[in-house]
Amino acid sequence: MGSKADITLSVDPRRLRGRVDESAFRFSTTRELVDGQPALVGLTYQTRLRQALGLAAASHHKGLNVFASGPSGVHKSRAVLEVLKEEARRRATPSDWCYVFNFESPDRPRAIALPPGWGRRFAQDMEHFVAEVRRDIPRAFESEEYRRKHRRIHDELERRRAAVTAELQQLARQQGFVAELGPAGLAVSPSNSGGRPFTTSEFEALPAEARQRIEEAGLRLHRELESRLRQVRSVEKDYRQREQQLERDTALRIAESALEELRERYREVAPVLEYLEQVSKDVPKRLDELRSAEEEHRGALLAALEGRSRGFRHYGVNVLVDRGDAEGAPVVFETDPTFSNLCGTIDRRVEFGNLVTDFTLLRAGSLHRANGGYLVLFAEDLLRQLGSYQALKKSLHSQQVTIEDLASTLGLAVAQLIKPQPIPLDVRVVLVGPPLLYHLLWMLDPSFRKLFQVRADFDDQVDATAENLQAFARDLGALAREEGLLPLDRSGVARTAEHAMRIAEDKRKLSLRFGALAQLLHEANHLAQGEGASAISRRHLEAADEARRFRSSLPLEHLRELIKREVLIVRTAGEKVGQLNGLALSAVGEAVIGRPVRITAVVRPGHGELVDIERRAELGGRIHTKAVMILGGYLASRYAAELPLSLSAQLTFEQSYSEIEGDSASLGEALALLSAIGGFPLRQELAVTGSVSQAGEVQPVGGATDKIEAYFEVCQAVGLTGRQGVIVPWANLDHIHLRDEVVEAVRQGRFQVFAVRTVDQALELTSGLSAGEADKSGRFPPESANGRVRSSLERLASVVREYRAPSAVEAVPGHAARPLPPTAPTPGPEHPPGGPPPPPVGRRPRSK
Repeated sequence: MGSKADITLSVDPRRLRGRVDESAFRFSTTRELVDGQPALVGLTYQTRLRQALGLAAASHHKGLNVFASGPSGVHKSRAVLEVLKEEARRRATPSDWCYVFNFESPDRPRAIALPPGWGRRFAQDMEHFVAEVRRDIPRAFESEEYRRKHRRIHDELERRRAAVTAELQQLARQQGFVAELGPAGLAVSPSNSGGRPFTTSEFEALPAEARQRIEEAGLRLHRELESRLRQVRSVEKDYRQREQQLERDTALRIAESALEELRERYREVAPVLEYLEQVSKDVPKRLDELRSAEEEHRGALLAALEGRSRGFRHYGVNVLVDRGDAEGAPVVFETDPTFSNLCGTIDRRVEFGNLVTDFTLLRAGSLHRANGGYLVLFAEDLLRQLGSYQALKKSLHSQQVTIEDLASTLGLAVAQLIKPQPIPLDVRVVLVGPPLLYHLLWMLDPSFRKLFQVRADFDDQVDATAENLQAFARDLGALAREEGLLPLDRSGVARTAEHAMRIAEDKRKLSLRFGALAQLLHEANHLAQGEGASAISRRHLEAADEARRFRSSLPLEHLRELIKREVLIVRTAGEKVGQLNGLALSAVGEAVIGRPVRITAVVRPGHGELVDIERRAELGGRIHTKAVMILGGYLASRYAAELPLSLSAQLTFEQSYSEIEGDSASLGEALALLSAIGGFPLRQELAVTGSVSQAGEVQPVGGATDKIEAYFEVCQAVGLTGRQGVIVPWANLDHIHLRDEVVEAVRQGRFQVFAVRTVDQALELTSGLSAGEADKSGRFPPESANGRVRSSLERLASVVREYRAPSAVEAVPGHAARPLPPTAPTPGPEHPPGGPPPPPVGRRPRSK
């Protein structure tokens, strides 16, 4: 039955698995390919990435940042970093960046750019300057020259002070008083005839009138003496000013001596010269901190209380970004893009229970470190962090980066103790993420479109040409070296390439998902090391692959047991009308499990309604619903172009309790429906997968390999008969990469794989009947499968016409009789094929 079709459509076992000839490789192990070579895993094939990053690197437009998109497992970030490092080596090393104290606005630290490596040297020079002035200024205050100048000023003060004092005392004596100038000021007392001040008892013994005269005279004298006393105060003030000026001149002379060398060293860096000028002016203001070397020994607590150490920090240099050891432009990969890690942070310290900060506690973010080069970020990680994405866009748009607290950017009340000067930003940002995220950002964020104008797509597969296979071998060698694995021999490379074909679901392609390949290599490496082998070979990889399949096969094993015990009804022998085995896929973690499903169809008279039970039960997805609608279109165009489709059909997946999605079951649904209409049985030992067009073409589907292997294992569990097999679309032949066990069963005739291009071919295989071709009048041979379908549809149309009268009733088993709705008449002279049927007599036309 149907032997001719079986032979014609049967697939040659050699087409069921991709093979790589290991003799094409001219090496013993992959170590020979990578020794002394840079590790660029998968980068050979990413020409779009190279072009995109080259464009971004060559342009200075702020919008030419890059979004590198592609599937997971293709080493996107690694490839991006390798390309950027190549570009970075060709670019100049950017500036160092430092923060220094702002003497004009202490709460706004100044940012200074220096040539690469100069930031560290500038910080050391300022440390030496501080040490020098702390050492030399106290020594200068103790020097003989300073003391001589100070003594000269002091002696002059004493002379002028003594002269004024003598004059005051002489005036007081002339009026009968004694004047004494002390720390508390001028004291005036009446004197007796002997020139001595009255004692209290002597003064009290004087007559009242005498005491009054003396007191009044004393007040007059005191007022007169106060005017003279102002001369003494003026002299003392002049002394203090001259003393302070001497100290400032001494300190300035020491500071200028130290700064002169720095001015010469940094003469081409204008911001540094400006800063040194401010330091020169500030040093004399710090004399209380520099007056005596004894300050060194007064204790840390006392120094902190008096602000000693804080003053010296004003002359420090906070090297925010140091390029001293860099060669070329920086390439920074930020794996944790929090707001602080991205834009920098302001640290704080505790002093006597209070949080304080200054410019020395500013810390760089990845934008600072990448300034003048490239910054690579995972887009998903960036979007998960509060404020990070907005901060990145703000920095790229303004072309400057500011260190600030996250709370202040969110509008929260926070004490912002310092506001550092922003640093100009020249960076190219590369976001790495999936294509879906790129499309969402492009649609929903207009600023993203302006700032990330370059897209680099990663290809996850490449043609399996001889040239690419050689490059693939080098990549495997580099991957093994990076992962610390044994090298692969030629058979191991060939077997890994075959595994890459299976991952790609195409025998003509190699998958570039090196992450997935690395997992298999790690397990094979474990087995090879256990044997003491020097390289990973085919047998290690096959054993590892089998072990991985076994670990993930428990659900399929339970499924086979349920089928074998007929708890889950799947027929693998015999024939049945309106029923066929379809094939479905389920994902359990990283494992994809195929399973057979029983597709059934029931047909009765009706008005062309094709009921998708899965959709009605809300278990069918949109694509599956579309496939059922297409199936209705195929049925109408193929069999009822000039005939009303007078049936009501129901399709379902038996014993299916989860959502059904996709169109890969539409071929099985079509065959089950045609069998139910035509009344001919279908071979239950065959399972089918494929999508159907309205023209009856069988279209390719995904997961063909897993579906075939799943049905093979079910048939193997119940017993292989040689008649069991799978029907797949012809266009899927290049996508099939079966295990050796299945290929061998096909070669021995214990299992079959068929490939079809049309529904008619699948119909012949499953029914054993000739499909039948329509003649010029559109009629099919009566005994053909299509002829039987056409005849059944004509009978259904006749039945419906007989019951189209309003009095007619439709009998439904188990239900009361009910009137059958009117049906459209068959085409006639007044109703040409393809035209709309007239409404029934006495009824208004219905709108749809």
